[in-house]
Amino acid sequence: MVLLLASLWLGIALAESGHAGASAAWPAQVEQRRQREYDSVNSSIRALLDAQAIIAGNDPAGKTASLESRVSTDLKHARMLYLQQDYAAGRQILDRAYADVRQAIVRQREGKTLINRRDAGDQYAIRPTQPKPQQAYQRLAESIDVLLDAYRRVAVEKGHQAQAEVMQRNIDTIRMRADGQQASGAHAAALELLDGAYTLTREALASLRHGDVLVQTLNFSTREEEYRYYQQKTQSQRTALQVLLDVSDDASKNTLVQGLMASSQVLLDEAGVLAAKQDFAAAVPIMERALNRLQSGLMMSLSTR
Repeated sequence: MVLLLASLWLGIALAESGHAGASAAWPAQVEQRRQREYDSVNSSIRALLDAQAIIAGNDPAGKTASLESRVSTDLKHARMLYLQQDYAAGRQILDRAYADVRQAIVRQREGKTLINRRDAGDQYAIRPTQPKPQQAYQRLAESIDVLLDAYRRVAVEKGHQAQAEVMQRNIDTIRMRADGQQASGAHAAALELLDGAYTLTREALASLRHGDVLVQTLNFSTREEEYRYYQQKTQSQRTALQVLLDVSDDASKNTLVQGLMASSQVLLDEAGVLAAKQDFAAAVPIMERALNRLQSGLMMSLSTR
């Protein structure tokens, strides 16, 4: 959902500089990202409106015109809220407008196809104006926003608002770096940065909810399957921690996190030896210990202490 409008030099300077000037310009960068968010979602809703008009065809009852008027009013209202920096309320109106148009399409198609804004162009010959690398970048950014919103909600529920602010700052830093890469044409590097941000947000959310009842039901048919699950989870946790280390300037905390990563690797190597001998029953408990250690490191990285 992020299409870079800010200067490449400013993006890189803010992301990688620890000077006071970068801190002072931070709110402006966040505001620019939110503006790009509005522009992106607005464009997506307009594309769906075009698709809806194509499906509706001849509309003597004027339902299409009524929908367009209603959605246009919502978009103007959302625009005003974004200008007032009330981004949460603005995004809520944008989501409502999107759902309104989408539901109209579903009704017209008698529920046959639940299209979304991502495939509207393919189904109704509304071609996106963005090249494919930008589309992929935007879709990944949208996914991060969804996860980050969920993270904030859970953090508030658990009384960890300060932790959510730390998370937001880290994601903003990563995304500004990704913006710089995207603007310079280094699309693969930009996507790699966003992929790291996505992994970080997903794993941080899972760690924040660790211990909640019925958060996830896991049924493994074999101990090997369970081992493979822990193998994947520990790799994701290590990726998330490395992303945080790359943007953190807290030397003492980084040292502790690196120590946890090193000790977890010892456990992972031990479990790997057992797995190579097909002794997955003995390997799984060790993998679980390694995962718990990595999750502790992740929560520590996001703490305010």
